[in-house]
Amino acid sequence: MNRIHVVFTTANGTTISVAFGDIQAVIDSQLTHLAPGTKKSMQIMGPRSVGLRDIVFNGVSASPEILPVTFSLPYYTEDKDAIAFLENFKNMMVSEVGKLEDTLYVLKHQQMDDTNTCADLIETAAKTNSSVNVVWEEIVAFRKKHPVIHDQVTIPAAGSILTQGHKKGSRLTNFGNTVLTIFLNTMITGGIQIGPGDSHIIPDGWANFTTVNGSATAAGIYSLS
Repeated sequence: MNRIHVVFTTANGTTISVAFGDIQAVIDSQLTHLAPGTKKSMQIMGPRSVGLRDIVFNGVSASPEILPVTFSLPYYTEDKDAIAFLENFKNMMVSEVGKLEDTLYVLKHQQMDDTNTCADLIETAAKTNSSVNVVWEEIVAFRKKHPVIHDQVTIPAAGSILTQGHKKGSRLTNFGNTVLTIFLNTMITGGIQIGPGDSHIIPDGWANFTTVNGSATAAGIYSLS
């Protein structure tokens, strides 16, 4: 999908905060918070119950004389109106929250895509720039401490694994203690080395690639994400 652009100014934030504060001032004083477990003892008013309520409500409203003095038709009416108001308000909020969550999902995807791209650029620059290398070492340390959990693949000592039809933009992360080298298709030259704890995005066009374990004595471990 195309990149989305979302920009909120300080003025926008102030407007939203003031407006939301006004909404809270109107509605919070009338809302109830239930203690845990309280709902278990209450009747549930589902869609079918609404139909029954409407028939009964219309019936007693047309013949209020059948109601005992202990029953309040105004309260019955008040609750009905409040339910309609709050259901409408909730639907408006749910709609906005749904759009908000979708927007956040896309923005976070874009943020991680940019982060991964920049991390790869830092990895490349670190080879010739000592100050950038300091940042790269922080990235490596962070990834080791907070590895992303994916299905891991084990490569026997001096072994290799051919991956076919991988997803474009996949990242290979080396979780083992050996040096892995990836090659386009089954080639044995022009490979990309990935050290322990490092990761690398599979180059575009490498629909099939071979991962080779550089150790003749220890198994290698990696994951694709």
